[in-house]
Order: sequence, then C-alpha cells, then structure tokens
Amino acid sequence: KSDLKTEAVSGAGSSMVGVAGALALNRIQNHQNQALIKDDASLNVDGANVHLKAETDVNHVAKALPKKAGDGSAQLGIGASVAVNNGTSTTRAEMEDGASLTGAKDLSLKDASETDWETLAESGAIAGEVSLNPMVALTFGDSQTIARVGTGEALNIAEGLVVDADHRNNRTETTAKGDMAGSEVGIGTSFAMVDMNDETTATTARSITAKGNATLKATSKTDTNT
Repeated sequence: KSDLKTEAVSGAGSSMVGVAGALALNRIQNHQNQALIKDDASLNVDGANVHLKAETDVNHVAKALPKKAGDGSAQLGIGASVAVNNGTSTTRAEMEDGASLTGAKDLSLKDASETDWETLAESGAIAGEVSLNPMVALTFGDSQTIARVGTGEALNIAEGLVVDADHRNNRTETTAKGDMAGSEVGIGTSFAMVDMNDETTATTARSITAKGNATLKATSKTDTNT
C-alpha cells in the first residue's frame, strides 16, 4: 500500500496584524501497476495456466491546518488554508495487441485497484477585533482499471477464461472548515469540490475459444463525502 501525504501548518502574528497561510499540495501523477504480455511476445506454455494480476492500493492525504494559536491579540487576523489533492493512477492486466499465446489451460487477467482520498482545509486566524478566513479544499482524481485481451490471432483456451477489472474508491472526504474568532468582525468563506473520473473496463478484442467458462467482469464502487 502507498501512503501519499502532504500537510501544511500556518501560523503568524503580531500586535497589530497577523497574516497566516497554509498550502498543502499533494500531486501524484501517473502511478502505475501493470501485469502484461507484451505486444512482441510469442508464448507456448504447453498446457500450463497463465495468470496475470495487477493491484493498486493508494491513500492520498492533503491537509492545510492552522497553527494552534495563543490569545489572538492582533487587531487584524488574516488566515487562508488551501488543500489540493490531485492524483492519477493506472492498473492494467493485459495481453497487448499482437501478443501470441498458445497451449494455455486457463487464462486469467485480473486487476484490483483501491483508492482513499482525504482533503482538509481548516482555517483559524484569531484576532482581537477582525478575523478574515478563506478555506478551499479540492480533490481531483483520475483512475483507470483495465483488464484486456488485445487484438491479434485467435486464442484457444483448453479450459476457462477470466477477464476481471475491479475498482474501489473506498473513501473520498473533502472538507473546508474554520472558526471565526474576531471579537467585532469574523468573515469566512469555505469552498470544497470533488472531481473524479474513474474508468473500469474488462474487454477482449480478438476471437477466443474456451472449452470451459468464459467470464468478463468490470466492477466500480465510489464513496464520496464533501
């Protein structure tokens, strides 16, 4: 399992004006796990089973937090917290276009991907008189889970075929929150957004003869809380 975490803590102050900002940017691009029969491969397995399996398990965390403040004696307190979680991942079990396979008893291509997202922007500028606190939490995720038999010569499988892609977005929590503490004026704005693009496919692009069961299955589940 991959734990990808970013945390920023703000804190500044003076007797007149306290300005604090926290930016947490967790940006992971092109995270890949692959199990492949490559396009130039030519395999004769002489009655053996062929199993390809790719797995991804990633936890994305971005937190922008305020410093635990003291008595808040500044006349003006300005605090901004911005947390951005941005990640792309590809999980692929594939017999690529042009690959050749003969003599297989069972053929299975399976991939399983799991992702968790936690994005938190929390602000807490404290001022004796005036407090200004903007909070922004953004989550952007792009996940591809692909099980595929690519184009090429026909396959003859002695027994069974399984092409199975499974994606689980177990938890997506995106939160922007804060406490206004100005004794006279407290101004706060909160904005939270989630943009997820999950693609899960199980396909074949060539003729296949299997004497046993043939199963193509794609499953996707997402849990989002904003």
